[in-house]
Amino acid sequence: LVLKSSQEITPSMEQSTYFNIKEINSGDISSEDLSKFNSVVIINKNRFNSKESTKLKEYIESGGGAVIYPGSATDIENYNNELMKQLDLPYIGARYNLPAPVKFDKIDFDNPVFEGIFKKETDSRNLNLESPGITNGIALGGGQNSVSVVTLLNGTNFMVEYSKGKGKLIMFAVPPDMSASDFPAKNLFSPVTIRSILYCSNINGIKPGIAGRDYFIEPGQFNLKSDTVSLSSGTKEEKPSKIIVPGNEELLNIGGNLNIVSNYSLTNAGMERYSIPVNFSKDESLTLRLKPAEIKDYVSNSYKLESNVISPEEQLTASIVDLRIGKDLWEYFLILAIIFLLIEYLLARSIIKSK
Repeated sequence: LVLKSSQEITPSMEQSTYFNIKEINSGDISSEDLSKFNSVVIINKNRFNSKESTKLKEYIESGGGAVIYPGSATDIENYNNELMKQLDLPYIGARYNLPAPVKFDKIDFDNPVFEGIFKKETDSRNLNLESPGITNGIALGGGQNSVSVVTLLNGTNFMVEYSKGKGKLIMFAVPPDMSASDFPAKNLFSPVTIRSILYCSNINGIKPGIAGRDYFIEPGQFNLKSDTVSLSSGTKEEKPSKIIVPGNEELLNIGGNLNIVSNYSLTNAGMERYSIPVNFSKDESLTLRLKPAEIKDYVSNSYKLESNVISPEEQLTASIVDLRIGKDLWEYFLILAIIFLLIEYLLARSIIKSK
């Protein structure tokens, strides 16, 4: 399903060889049965109403995939309050306009969308040639249940993969036309677009897991013979887990039992019902040096704390003292307020006595 489409991403039916496409231009998906589609592509949609965001949330949670290209008229506040809040995903930041085009900074080459597109020896010069130039867009949020797939040299995200329930949402910072970037004119555009749609569609029905993170299954699809399932990693490091399945649960979170890198098996009544490939989070084993802005963003998104990064050139002691003085200014203001209050009190008493 393609909503609010453009010629760049949905050619005529004679040209389309990858997908069976249903295109709607009404701008409203509330009347559509999304379960009929493997993927939903939303382009240049200005706003979501509560019915649309609820429908999209249920679709993604149940295993559907969505790709969103925001447009120049996208209402960021509406997206945050209706869509991102409903999906419990990081909010979108402000819109930016740049005096000169900015290019890609980093690409997650291990992400299935980009895996194999570039040669392994691709260096920054070749990447710079392939990168589109972005002049304006929206600052996509990162943090919980999200992976930054492509970042820009201005420190913002160009492409982010979000996870919700059993499904995925991929969002881009620009529309798939020439209004904000030359992305559609690049050779990279077609494979990234096609792979994003295929990756989100999850046609094989198996969703990879990340150790220690949420993982939702739908018990009703397994035809269980009892209310208990066994989850085993098949290793000596970890004993099989027994999980009780509540009778009224449409979605069951088993992420707390996926603790190590392995291929887990979900069995019931002696039969394997589902297989879950579990890997570690790349963010937890990143060996590249992070920029100060990236460190501050990580601390802010992960721990909800404001941080200051001291550069190697700074004097450590002096920097800490300067930071502490900045943090402790409130104490001086409080002392000044008390002093002024005391002066006012003494003046008042003096005036009363003089009368």
